[in-house]
Formats: sequence, structure tokens, C-alpha cells
Amino acid sequence: MVHLQSIKGTKDFKLIYNTGKRFRSDYVGAIIIFNNQLNNKKSINTNDTADNDYTLKYAVIVGKRNVSKAVMRNRLKRLLRESIRILSKEFDSLMLRIDKIILSYNTAPVHSRQIKLQEIMPAVEDILKQAFFYYETKSTKKDISSTAVNSNISDKPL
Repeated sequence: MVHLQSIKGTKDFKLIYNTGKRFRSDYVGAIIIFNNQLNNKKSINTNDTADNDYTLKYAVIVGKRNVSKAVMRNRLKRLLRESIRILSKEFDSLMLRIDKIILSYNTAPVHSRQIKLQEIMPAVEDILKQAFFYYETKSTKKDISSTAVNSNISDKPL
């Protein structure tokens, strides 16, 4: 089960901004640190999801330059938090691959009641799918390159 914990402190934010991978949807962006990116952790086996509890650290940012009204910024933050909460339950086994995530909203609607959860959640889901696809391709490239190196070493005569 995935538990959500908000990120506090500038140290974590700097770490994510400097080393995280950036993903973008129409009006939502994300910076993600995967589990194997930080301190060379072992990749987590997705079959052990029932036995292990996992804490995902997240932050939500809505800039004052993009959304000038505080009411609208707070509503967008609530909707982004709710979408990450719902999607963390939906993608329970895949969320184990993510260590830390920062979600940001980049454009403002005309009125705070015009933006709905049904509009934000598909954008966040699209970003998470991009991140999972990136993680899969990156891990398969590592597996292919390591097997190629090992096969080249074993093929050479001594």
C-alpha cells in the first residue's frame, strides 16, 4: 500500500529539482525521482506490494505568476493532491518505482469553479504513464547493455 507524505524543507526540493526527470502534459508538469536514481537503491520488486508499505513523498506547486488569485491556487492544489491520492491507489504496484514527485500547474482557468477534478486527473495520469514508460525503457536498456557487456566478455578467448 502506498502512503503519501508531503515534502517539507528546501533540501528535498533542491535534490528533486537538480536530479529529477521532468515530464509534461498540457497544463500539468512533474519532476520525478525514481527509486533507483537516489543513493543507488535496489529496484523494488513489484510482486511484494501486499507485504510492504511504501511512502511516496510528494509536493504540489501552483505558481503565483501563473495563477494570481489565492482561491484558485488553493483549489488547484487540492485537486492535484486528490488526483495523486486517487491515482496512487489505482497504480499501486507501479507507484513503488517513484521515490519523490513534485506536481505543478502552469495555466489558470478563468474562474476557480470552472476547473474540475475530471479535467486535472487525466493530465496527472498521463504524466504518471509517461514516467512509468520512461522507467521501463530505461531499465530495459540497462538490462540489454549489461547482458551485451557480459556476453562480449564471455565470447572473447583468454
